[in-house]
Amino acid sequence: MDKGSSLISGFSQIISLAAIITIITMKLEILLGLVSLVLSPLGGEANIQVHQNVLLHGSLRMSYSPSQKIGASRSIIWKFYKINEQVTILDTTEKPHYVYDSKFRDRLLLSKNLHTLTIVDMTMEDGGMYTIDVVDVKGATESYSFNVTVYEPVPLPSIRTEVTENTIDRCNITLHCSVPSNTSDFSYTWQCGDRKSDCQLYNNGNTVQISLKNDSKDMEILCIVQNPVDKKNVSLHVQETCMFRDKIWSPRSHHSLIIIAVVIVIVMLPIISVICIKIKRGVKKGKYNHIY
Repeated sequence: MDKGSSLISGFSQIISLAAIITIITMKLEILLGLVSLVLSPLGGEANIQVHQNVLLHGSLRMSYSPSQKIGASRSIIWKFYKINEQVTILDTTEKPHYVYDSKFRDRLLLSKNLHTLTIVDMTMEDGGMYTIDVVDVKGATESYSFNVTVYEPVPLPSIRTEVTENTIDRCNITLHCSVPSNTSDFSYTWQCGDRKSDCQLYNNGNTVQISLKNDSKDMEILCIVQNPVDKKNVSLHVQETCMFRDKIWSPRSHHSLIIIAVVIVIVMLPIISVICIKIKRGVKKGKYNHIY
């Protein structure tokens, strides 16, 4: 009985110890969760980084929203970072806040609370990393980063045509869409005017192949070139291009050739008749001279 009681008592102690460990683990998880809620800002975390694209000569607007852990601001510092370049744009560590005499000074627009910074007339050199570091009166800190890329406007594209096959029944044509630029930050999309469903088989890229039957309705092809901030397009009527390159394949072309031939014959008949009459008169006159 003593051994059995000892075993039961031992098992009871093990079960109790396991229960205590489980309760402690659960409480730790709850505590860590509460700490995470307190330390994490509403809608995100400190040291957040976002990417922004902006058009050349356009405006860049960067806005910071303080989290719940940040109280009244003691200092706000806006900076710009790039390879081999670091610029302090604004610093409120010393009151009143000081805007540094940098390349941004005359192009800055600041909100009243200094949480929003706008730079106008962006240049290609303005692309880089912008940061805002905020310290509140209790010493809590928060940082936001804005990774900014500046893009040039998309140049006006053009379409170059290449007829690869031109027969009586069919015209196969290759279209090459391009823009006059040294950069490659462009994407190409092809559409058939308003009939987008007709273009599902076309390739995304700067080249597309079209096969057109001689009885096909006119098809307007649209090439759209874009980058993350701008886009341009150019259109082309494919059937007109095929007919322009080679009219022999078209039944209309044969009909036109017949009409042209008839007109030439009608115009030339009087001339031929006059020449024949003059020849006959010359022959008769020669005969009379020979007799006398």
